[in-house]
Amino acid sequence: MQQKAESLVYSISMHTYLRFSEVAQQCGFEVEGLLTYAGLKPDVQLRKSQRLPLECLLKVFDHGITHSRENWFPLALAESFSFDFFPEVETFLATSSNLKEASKLLHWLPHLILPELALELPQSSERLELKVRVAYATTSAKAVSLINGIEESIVCCILMFMKKLKLPLDGVSLLFSHAANTGISQLGMKLGVTIKTQTEFSGLCGPNRLWEHPIARQNSPIHSQTELMIEEVVARLQRQQSMSEWIKRELRNLPSLTLGEIAERLGLSLRGVQRQLLNEETTFQKLQAQTLESMANHYLKSPQLDMESIALKLGFSDRHSFTRAYKRWTGLTPSQYRKLHMTKRL
Repeated sequence: MQQKAESLVYSISMHTYLRFSEVAQQCGFEVEGLLTYAGLKPDVQLRKSQRLPLECLLKVFDHGITHSRENWFPLALAESFSFDFFPEVETFLATSSNLKEASKLLHWLPHLILPELALELPQSSERLELKVRVAYATTSAKAVSLINGIEESIVCCILMFMKKLKLPLDGVSLLFSHAANTGISQLGMKLGVTIKTQTEFSGLCGPNRLWEHPIARQNSPIHSQTELMIEEVVARLQRQQSMSEWIKRELRNLPSLTLGEIAERLGLSLRGVQRQLLNEETTFQKLQAQTLESMANHYLKSPQLDMESIALKLGFSDRHSFTRAYKRWTGLTPSQYRKLHMTKRL
């Protein structure tokens, strides 16, 4: 998104403007108020939508959720979302032979939509699971609530695309790691799926047979062509990312990585990576602490996870080393943060 640093205004395409207008109308508020609050300005010269920074997206959800009177903002936004600005994506989905082939899109989505988005698809012989998480270092109850809203919208958006591909939704459940709210309570009836809250992770799950459910009835040569086009766009976006963003992404996928291992995974020299971090006025230790704190806060919202499990997920040898690190980051112990979060939620 084009940013004017002095005024903190982000230009948006007419496609994005129309989408926000439709959602605002459905939710019963004026779109101009949302644009002003989030610092967004329509630009007729922008031919394609571009990614909004997470800080800007948080403002969009803050205004949308606060001012909605008629519909649940995260769902309305999910229902209105499409890849009209990048039709190759929907073409790729529609020409995939089955869901397993279509799931390649999950690797591209963070690059196309939100770099802080982490999508995990564990391989299981028993059921299909998709974990959705937006990484954001915060202890603010309001920010956590808004991150929950963004995750809700992404989960619903994925379900919308499953419906669009005419996949059978019997046995599919939507999962939310936080407590139910008014919107979530109405969601199951509207979408015809099971809703579960306060789960280990946000996302969805369903029967494993969904993997092989056919989408396209015959192989189309345009499928491989659109795949190549999407990969080219993703590669270009990757080159535009800062080294800090690359490192955070790698740590979100595998928190125990060292800087040397990350450099090797990126095909770069350790010295070159260190030089780029110096240019960005940060260090690996700072990025590692920010990423692990964000992930820890996410896991601590799930009462089902004990401290030992969270420590292992974050790459610590035991809960004691995790507790020491967390207190160094936040000034609180993990137990204190969890208690504080649970108290504010009640």
